[in-house]
Amino acid sequence: MKVRRRLYTAALIALLFAALYTGYRVLYILFFTAIFLLLFVLGLNLYTIYTFRFTQTLETDRAEKGTQVRLFVNIANETILPLSMMEIRFALPCPGRTLDHPICIAPYSREDFELTLDLPYRGVYEVGMKEIRITDVFGLTSIRYELKKLPWYKMLRLTVLPAVPEGYGAGEILDEKLFAQESTSQRTENVSSAREYRPGDPLKGVNWKVSARFGELFVKEYDSPARESIAILVDNTSALPEIPKKRFLRRRKKVSASGSAELAAAKADAACECAASLAQLSLSRGRLSELYFVNGEDLEPVRASDEMKMEELLLHLAEADFSMPGDFSARLESVCLETNADALIVLSANADDAMAEELAKYSDSFDSCALIAIDSAPQKAGNVGILTLPLGTDVSEILSGEAGST
Repeated sequence: MKVRRRLYTAALIALLFAALYTGYRVLYILFFTAIFLLLFVLGLNLYTIYTFRFTQTLETDRAEKGTQVRLFVNIANETILPLSMMEIRFALPCPGRTLDHPICIAPYSREDFELTLDLPYRGVYEVGMKEIRITDVFGLTSIRYELKKLPWYKMLRLTVLPAVPEGYGAGEILDEKLFAQESTSQRTENVSSAREYRPGDPLKGVNWKVSARFGELFVKEYDSPARESIAILVDNTSALPEIPKKRFLRRRKKVSASGSAELAAAKADAACECAASLAQLSLSRGRLSELYFVNGEDLEPVRASDEMKMEELLLHLAEADFSMPGDFSARLESVCLETNADALIVLSANADDAMAEELAKYSDSFDSCALIAIDSAPQKAGNVGILTLPLGTDVSEILSGEAGST
């Protein structure tokens, strides 16, 4: 297309100089005809921007990572003139990724199509039509127009929840590293009271002394033991980017912004998926889970005590922002002072030896402490268990003990 523009521009210049040199009218006619054609297609491009109509809707505004969501798009031409050729750029639910879709619509017609969007990472994304590139049929002009410049236009919001693996293995790592003792969720033998017998109550629970006293059946009621709990601290801080040093007469290496953004999204996704899996596994074993973030508007923990609360926890993990720096040490201290959990797990993509040593200072406050390091391998410090999670590793392997641990 650039070649056509260059040839067209060269032809215009040649016609102008030839007309001025020879004075032939036909050359002037050809020159002004070419100029008129250029102005006409440019005007048609501008006309297309302000006349075409569109709608776009998502199949759902909330989905789980690893699934697919369909985007339905309708573009209509309600005028008597044909619209210019358009190439629509769609923002996808993945940092830095876009999709271009060409389209050309005749007068008084419309085109409906759908796009299937993959969801590789958890997070909250703005998806849909982002930019339009309009060209004429001759390929002489091109206009890029960002739809966000329109005051009424809004991108579609899509929330991608972290995936919770169905197969956790036997969960040996969770038991071995975090809960050395057997679960105390079973009934104790401390009888607190008695109530009337109800159909379906087991006969071995009948309180015969009370039943003999009142002449009807009563069953024992036991003290409710405190449930074991686990505190999960997700390090959602972002390290400050390194400023490249200036070098004389040397070119700086260009770093792909989309590549670094996707790498950060992959690390955040791994941390959130691991946190969700730990919470779900703890819930399935009758344990409470408390979710904390290093950075967050609300410093109160999200507690998962049942499936409904688990949905709330997944939503918080999806909406967590991993782009801001923060003070991990101060937040760790406040969490340790606030929580009454039996065990503490820290999930971090910035894990190093200093973080492990910092966590070891508070290991005496819990029955057990563990650090799950995303894409790193810090050295063991004190009584802190270290679990390494390389990017791309299945989270279920961590929970089943098949991945590396120290």
